[in-house]
Amino acid sequence: MRDYGYMLDVLRFSPDSKKAWVVFTHPDTKTRPDWEFVLTEDEFGRYRGASIQPFYTPGTANTPQIQITVALHTQ
Repeated sequence: MRDYGYMLDVLRFSPDSKKAWVVFTHPDTKTRPDWEFVLTEDEFGRYRGASIQPFYTPGTANTPQIQITVALHTQ
C-alpha cells in the first residue's frame, strides 16, 4: 500500500475475530479516496482479502485488484 502512498487508518475485527475491516487513507483525499478491504481469517491465523483500487490510473485500461494479507503474531 505504501507504493500507492496510502497509510493504515483503521483496523477492526468482527466480534468472532473471523473477519477484519481495514481502511487505508491517503494524504490527497480528493484524488485518492480511502481504500477499504474486508479480510477473512484462514486456518493459519492470517487474514486475506482483495479490493479494486478506488482511483483511476492514467495509462491503464482498468483498475487492478490488489490482494493483501495480514499476519498476526502473538507472544
